[in-house]
Amino acid sequence: MANIYNNFGNLLWNKQENIQKAIQFYNKALVIYKCLLNKNNEVYKFELARTLNALGVAYLDIEDFNQSKLNLKESLKIYKELSSKNPDLYLSEIGRTILNLGRLYY
Repeated sequence: MANIYNNFGNLLWNKQENIQKAIQFYNKALVIYKCLLNKNNEVYKFELARTLNALGVAYLDIEDFNQSKLNLKESLKIYKELSSKNPDLYLSEIGRTILNLGRLYY
């Protein structure tokens, strides 16, 4: 279900139709991913980080810079944690998140 919410958020954000609605879907996905992580399911950490990154970009687009920064930093933290176990797999995601953080200051 979380993946479905995430995909709806991506669809709305990519079409720039309704960013507020995209944010709602991303937040629904986050709730589910966080619940799954609380059950010690590491598989969902990547999905959580990816959704936080997308949410950060959506907030950036509506100029909610505080929420954007908060979500992007949390995403980066998770990617770095994942990267400690498998650097090659997550390096591009770390770069993408840092790039999005850089957009906050442009």
